[in-house]
Amino acid sequence: INQRWANIKKQNHVTEVVVNATSDKNASITGTGTYNPTEVDKVEINTTSEDGTKTDKYTVNLVRTKSTDTTLDELSVTGYTITPSYSDTVNTYNVVVPSTENSISVVATPHDPRTTAVVSGNTNSLETGNNEVIVTVTPEKGSSSERIITINVKKQDGDATLSSLTMTGATFDFDKDTKVYDVTVPYTTDQTTISASPSKDTTTASGDTGLKTLTPGTNTFVINTKAEDENITDSYT
Repeated sequence: INQRWANIKKQNHVTEVVVNATSDKNASITGTGTYNPTEVDKVEINTTSEDGTKTDKYTVNLVRTKSTDTTLDELSVTGYTITPSYSDTVNTYNVVVPSTENSISVVATPHDPRTTAVVSGNTNSLETGNNEVIVTVTPEKGSSSERIITINVKKQDGDATLSSLTMTGATFDFDKDTKVYDVTVPYTTDQTTISASPSKDTTTASGDTGLKTLTPGTNTFVINTKAEDENITDSYT
């Protein structure tokens, strides 16, 4: 070999290069083999003459071009579904979360391990309405690209009504918008069980439910309700 060095330019996605060397003078050769250009940037080939009196060295520089890849293998919000599904050609997404959610976790995995993805924006103190999260993807070489995820936090429900209200031993026409009922039962009735079901799963009911003792005359029982928005309350008597 007349040239003591050589530059081998490989594309950034190449992860294996085989270096071979031969001698027409029966010299022994070391240093050949398979190399990963992402881990090794120089290969040295050492030669020794057949009689052992002369040595030489040849250098192969593995020059890897830099990546311009800004694609992602994954873009997701843990526990929720982004809309539309992730695609390299789509840069804006939406996610709907309940009003009880205060923070979310965004997963952004670059296709090329040399590319970085940085998540910024409001992920830890979500507010009712739209919260913007930006994923900035930066390659080794070239311009960065952004993926924008709008996190929509639902407004707290303001329904504090009941869907049903019953008591054993008596019947009455229930309407969620009617808050006061006068129910007459026989004097022999000394107890009743009151049941109340909220209109929404997020609504709570408390107060005089369950088994109640009745005495002659007027017995007043109050069921208090509270919407998901805790500023909205109501009661049924």
